[in-house]
Amino acid sequence: MYLDLAFIEDFALLSEFSKKFNQEFIVCRNFRNDFELKQLKEKPAGKFKVCHLMLTANPAELSKFRQKVEFIAVYGKNLQRNKFAVSTGKVDFLLMPCSTAKKPEFDAALARLAAESKVCIALLFEEFLNSRPEELKDLLRNYILAARLCKKYKVKIAVFSGAKKQEDLRQAKDFSAFLCFLGLKREHALKEVRELRIFLEKKGKIEGFEILEE
Repeated sequence: MYLDLAFIEDFALLSEFSKKFNQEFIVCRNFRNDFELKQLKEKPAGKFKVCHLMLTANPAELSKFRQKVEFIAVYGKNLQRNKFAVSTGKVDFLLMPCSTAKKPEFDAALARLAAESKVCIALLFEEFLNSRPEELKDLLRNYILAARLCKKYKVKIAVFSGAKKQEDLRQAKDFSAFLCFLGLKREHALKEVRELRIFLEKKGKIEGFEILEE
């Protein structure tokens, strides 16, 4: 089963689409404190994994939440946050490393660090879907380059729905098609989608595997 990441906390809806799409979900949120995390975990979340979203390069915040959630993600589009995400060894996902800037915030040096730290570069389909036409062109240009760098340096790349509402939920086949659109060959794109779970298993992020300490 593919693990999709979404910003939806309607667990009945996620359960419905989990069966419909035959995939599981990671519920992602920027938790401001332990109370918000506790509230979420007290809901009938079922088997959904929880991901804390970091919006700043804050080592104290990373240490605080690392042992309390299954996943840690850093929102990119910023050189400082990108460097932080690929350098600590304790971050699972770097979400959207590139903005629409003429000079992309993700380069070969960061790709090498991401490979060494086993950080997955994650694209949020929702951001492409809801971009204005003039923004979409620049986003695609920068992510075509990012996809090439991930392939060259053997960095795990994934596409998540990043859904904030039901209409933005997508199936795994859409994610592999989007990777093809960014320049990956079909076989490579399918492999990236199929092996996301294996990648996370090796990091100890799926049940049955021990978490690997640095």
